[in-house]
Amino acid sequence: MSMASATLMRAAWCVATTARHSERIAEAALTARGYTAWCPIYTKRFRGHRLAFDHHRIRSRIDTFGPRVLFPGYVFVAVPWDSDARDIDTTRGVRALLRHPPPDEYSLGEPKRIRSRIVAQLRALCDAGLWEAEDGTLRPGKAERISPGSTVRTPTGLVGQVLRLDDRGRADLLARILGSEHVIRGVEADTLEALEP
Repeated sequence: MSMASATLMRAAWCVATTARHSERIAEAALTARGYTAWCPIYTKRFRGHRLAFDHHRIRSRIDTFGPRVLFPGYVFVAVPWDSDARDIDTTRGVRALLRHPPPDEYSLGEPKRIRSRIVAQLRALCDAGLWEAEDGTLRPGKAERISPGSTVRTPTGLVGQVLRLDDRGRADLLARILGSEHVIRGVEADTLEALEP
C-alpha cells in the first residue's frame, strides 16, 4: 500500500449533534452509511423510590441500574481526512457535524477533529463498565445489583430476567409462566430481588 493511499484511508474522530433522544438512531444510520460511529454508554444509578404505606412515605433502599447515553445530543463519528462529510448532515437522527467556520460563503467548514487519544480513553472507560457511583460521580468498574439481563424474583415469587429499566424505576421482565414466555411491564424495580445467575 502506498503512502498516499494509506493517508486517504486515515480518519479522525469528529462529533455530530443529534436530534433529541436520537443518539442510538444516529449511530446506527451513520454505520449504515459506512462510517464508524460510536455513542458512549454508561450505567446510571436509579435511586430507590418513595412509596406510600399507611399514609407514611418511605424510601426504598434498593438502587437499580440501567444504560444511559454519556453525552446526550452527541455521537462520535470517524471522518476520513480527505472528506468534507457533507452526507453526515443529512443522515437520519443527525442534526449537523460540528465544523470550523467556513472560509467563504460557498463552502463548508472543515470538520472539527478530536485527538484520537481522548476517544481511546473514553472507550477504555466505557469498556471497563463506566457507571454512576453512590456520590453521583462516574467511575470505571462493574455496577452490581439489578441491571438489564439480571435474573430477579418478584414479591409474588415469579422469577424472570430484566429486559429494561426506565428512569422512573420500573422494570420490564421476561418470565416463564405455564410453559410459555411472557413480558411483564412496569414492575417496581425496588421490589425485585436479584438472584445469582
